[in-house]
Amino acid sequence: MRVKLEQLEQELKSIKQAVNTKAGGEGSIPPPSPVVNLYVSPTEPRGESIVVTSQETDTSPEKEATSIRVSDRPLKATPTKPRTIGAKVVDGVEIDHYFDRYLQHFHAFLPVLRKKDPDECYEECPVLFWIVILTACRRYCLDEQLHSTLVESVSKDIWAVVSSPVMNLEAVHALLLICVYPLPTIRFATDPSTTFASLALHFCTQLGLHTGRGSHSEFCAGQRQHIACTSEEASVTWLSACILAERCASSMGLPPPSIQLNDGPARQALSSPQWSDVIAMFEIQKFLNRMHLSMAAYITSNGSVGESIVANWEDDFESLQALVIADSEVSRFMLLAAKLEIQVYYFSYPADRPGPNLNLNFCRTFGTTKSIIHTALALDDSPSKFLAHSPHWVFRSIIDAASFIIVALHSHKPPVTVSSLHFDAFWTARDMIPKIEPAVRTWPNRLGAGLIFWCFSRFTTGLKQAKEQSDSA
Repeated sequence: MRVKLEQLEQELKSIKQAVNTKAGGEGSIPPPSPVVNLYVSPTEPRGESIVVTSQETDTSPEKEATSIRVSDRPLKATPTKPRTIGAKVVDGVEIDHYFDRYLQHFHAFLPVLRKKDPDECYEECPVLFWIVILTACRRYCLDEQLHSTLVESVSKDIWAVVSSPVMNLEAVHALLLICVYPLPTIRFATDPSTTFASLALHFCTQLGLHTGRGSHSEFCAGQRQHIACTSEEASVTWLSACILAERCASSMGLPPPSIQLNDGPARQALSSPQWSDVIAMFEIQKFLNRMHLSMAAYITSNGSVGESIVANWEDDFESLQALVIADSEVSRFMLLAAKLEIQVYYFSYPADRPGPNLNLNFCRTFGTTKSIIHTALALDDSPSKFLAHSPHWVFRSIIDAASFIIVALHSHKPPVTVSSLHFDAFWTARDMIPKIEPAVRTWPNRLGAGLIFWCFSRFTTGLKQAKEQSDSA
């Protein structure tokens, strides 16, 4: 028995020694290296890079949200090169800052930028490179002198791009981006965005992008044979050009462009859920394109539009609205803006024969304009700060809505739905402009922009009259 106990004790010691040896060996193995981005600027960390540290042990949702972030542009093994514009030198760290901010806050409104790496973007199209930086400078400028230099330089260089007989895809993107976020030097009645959008649409057809096929051999020939793009890139560029061409023409009250082509191949190329917002916005603008074309025909023939015709288009839009997948802030806002574009035609009536339901249409349009203002303010309170990064056409729609509200509150017969609170808020500025007609009217030949141009004309006339009265007194 004693011998067996000694053997058992010896076996236990052997097992303990083996366990200690194994534990000591595992302790000598070095910990796994942390996954880090290949290049981080020395002064400002890349906010969008993927960073996982080996010391991080807290797996709470709050900690994971701050420690893991998905990058919008590829990681780099080398720092971004500095660039010169005019007499201003912009270093690579600053360029990274602007590109990161653009991709984070502005890219979603026009998702066409292919070259997300600053150096690659500059090599393809320097003008597009500087327009991206100028767009980011709208809200995240690090140097005011750079902003003024960019405005001066881009305002000249963009016309050089337009004069080129052969444009690549990046040049088309530059024209589209300058329409979405135009220069601060533009004026309301002389906005060149319509010209840029029309040229972008024209060059898209020359590249064969309207077919929904990238690098189309029947179009990419001669001097364009080196232009290469995927079907997805071609389709999103074409649909974006159609959207902006229609938006710009409508904002200026010009006849609509021709975008009623077969969009089946483009839809198929953009079947991924990430493009659902582009498809929704295209559906809305395609409907408005048909509507404005029909209204232009009526106005050219008769000088006005019948109330029943506008009502039919509004009913058709309600049916379309139920089918559109508006899952983003900008698409929801566009639905309201489109509804206002239709309703303003209720006021394209002959001067001597207003419609029988004018007061009802007046109240309904007033409700739409209030919804636009309230929606814009509500979206701006969201974490995305909608108005801080919105495209230009959003503010044009807000101006349309605000102008109608001012006219409604200042007319001899305001809508019955207007509460005393609205009057109290408006009362301080009410006496600045003389009374207008009992009902709103538009400039019919200005189509969808007839309301805003009519309002501005009335405001200008009222201010001149007030100035003359003060001078005579």
